[in-house]
Amino acid sequence: MPTVAEALAFVRSPGTSDAQLRRACGILHLADGGSTDDVRARLLEVLGTMQTGEFVVCLNPRLIHPDR
Repeated sequence: MPTVAEALAFVRSPGTSDAQLRRACGILHLADGGSTDDVRARLLEVLGTMQTGEFVVCLNPRLIHPDR
């Protein structure tokens, strides 16, 4: 299970697809509209409120499938 630090790296990574970011927003019950930059900023804002050692299952790239 990734930590908040790992989730932040996942969200910040240019290799993380728009679909993965939007899926992560959906799992976190966040709005997933707007540009990729908007979605990324929304996730970073929420992750920034969490403790670094917390786990963020929904942002594990191995668990996110953009085609679902």
